[in-house]
Amino acid sequence: MSLSKFTVYFTSLALAGVLLSTQAMGEQAPSKPAPPPAKQGGKSPLKIFLLAGQSNMEGQGIIDGKGKGTLETLSKNPESAPRYKHLLDKDGKWAVREDVWCVYGEKGALTVGRFAASGCIGPELGFGWVTGDYIENQVLLIKIAVGGTSLAQNWRPPSSGGEVGWLYKAVLDAVKNLPTTLKTDFPNYDGKGYEIAGFGWHQGWQDGCAQNMADEYEKNMVNFIKDIRKDLGLPNLPFVIGGSGFGGWEQKVARRVKISEAQKAAAERDEFKSNVRFVETRSFFRPRELSPHGFGYHWNGNAETYYLIGEGMGRAMVELLGGPKAPPTPLNPNPPKKRTTVFTAPPPMLKLDELTLELGNKVTMKFVKIPAGKFTMGSPASEEGRLPDEVQHEVTITKPFYMATTEVTVEQFNQFLKDSGYAWEQYNYSFPLLPNHPATATKMDDAKAFCQWLSKKTGKTVSIPNEAQWENACRGGTTTRFSHGDDAERLAEYAHFNSDNWDGASKNSPMFAPVANFKPNAYGLYDMHGNVLEWCLDFYAPYPNGSATDPTGPATGGKCIQRGGNWHSDPDKCRSAQRSQAAPSRAFNRDGFRVIVAAE
Repeated sequence: MSLSKFTVYFTSLALAGVLLSTQAMGEQAPSKPAPPPAKQGGKSPLKIFLLAGQSNMEGQGIIDGKGKGTLETLSKNPESAPRYKHLLDKDGKWAVREDVWCVYGEKGALTVGRFAASGCIGPELGFGWVTGDYIENQVLLIKIAVGGTSLAQNWRPPSSGGEVGWLYKAVLDAVKNLPTTLKTDFPNYDGKGYEIAGFGWHQGWQDGCAQNMADEYEKNMVNFIKDIRKDLGLPNLPFVIGGSGFGGWEQKVARRVKISEAQKAAAERDEFKSNVRFVETRSFFRPRELSPHGFGYHWNGNAETYYLIGEGMGRAMVELLGGPKAPPTPLNPNPPKKRTTVFTAPPPMLKLDELTLELGNKVTMKFVKIPAGKFTMGSPASEEGRLPDEVQHEVTITKPFYMATTEVTVEQFNQFLKDSGYAWEQYNYSFPLLPNHPATATKMDDAKAFCQWLSKKTGKTVSIPNEAQWENACRGGTTTRFSHGDDAERLAEYAHFNSDNWDGASKNSPMFAPVANFKPNAYGLYDMHGNVLEWCLDFYAPYPNGSATDPTGPATGGKCIQRGGNWHSDPDKCRSAQRSQAAPSRAFNRDGFRVIVAAE
């Protein structure tokens, strides 16, 4: 499951569901007054639509904020406000539709912000408005959506063979338990009957993370539709597939494109012509410059995207129910401005002196000698993604040093543990660690203990770098956003971050990648961008005014510097100048370190 907040719907605990999130791992969920029971604003019988998928069906479209792509901005911007005015009531508050109910953790009348991830909307909003406008009956939307789940596994239908997915079973349980839960969860339900009127599906990201799952997606989608209809006793149940179109028409990752094509091909089979529709969603993608954020998933948090997906799925459903034909998705309704970044050639590789240390049991660690000299630390005001604490200043490094070409690996760290007897609690991963994986979930004290051990073992002065040493080594003589240049498009050649350049699922490494799988910088250092964050000796503080010579930063403070970004970061967080910080006691699956050796 994903680490972001999500809600799981368990019908055995009634339609209200159970909220499972970071709160379930120790945080206390804030209490808030329950809304009044929803009225029944439509006729009987109750028309029920099942909406299923993973975190994109849950909904991650950001509501509040004056930035681009939030629902607040869309509803207030003069250019877009007329398009979304129906979402507001006469007092300017989010409208409530009593004729459309929804269940997803909460239960009640459809409105903005109650039935998706915290502070977000999902496809339910557009879907509910469209179906509610067409159908005179009371409408109920039941969402079953859990992040990080695949059609090949968690949703796996019986006809695909193997173990049936637990979420597939949850759909059947949702329907089975309706007679005993409807009146309890909706006291104003008139009890005059209900019918399952349609099924909406928006999923595909997880299957697109691995080639083997992408290859079988069309087969699994067809089997899912057939099996769910059979098990519900509804052979012609209207079924709408909202395409998994993240990245829009510019998406180039073959696995991602294959999922969209498989969904479309499944819907267009002859046997489904009268009762299955595919909604092309790639036209609804909005790039990072038009969105609240630039994550490599969740549609960049763009509320317009999520509304349009739901609206498109709703229109397709209305068509299947005998209503007007759904309009075709425009090829490219709002083409983004083309980037004007000029791709520059990366700096040439330099031949630096090397050093190899023996750690024991044939385990070694390779270093390159980073030259002394001056460099510009921080970022210019014009740099994309720049933060205010990256004030540019000239730094002089008076002494060369050797830096490890990779992050400390599992093999190297295990040799330290065996040789020193150091007590360390291993982070519990759901996949086997490889010898060349980076050593992760390491605290600052763990990194320092490794350095003390290696210093004693080799007679060298080993430490983790300070922030100035780290950035100087990362830049490799450049002044650009990344060590290869300014363009994020080429970052995938040099780093493992939250893009699709790493087929982690098929490599049995869904988080970090083995070290040195991507191109090195000009100094021959691997993974300086992405993979895992790297501890620096400094505690966080603003940069000094003016130039500095061999700056070390404060020796005490609340949080320590981490550099380089990680496998979950967007490109901005992987820049050469990016400053991250964390409590030195933190041990997370994105934390690692590399070491330096003083030159003699």
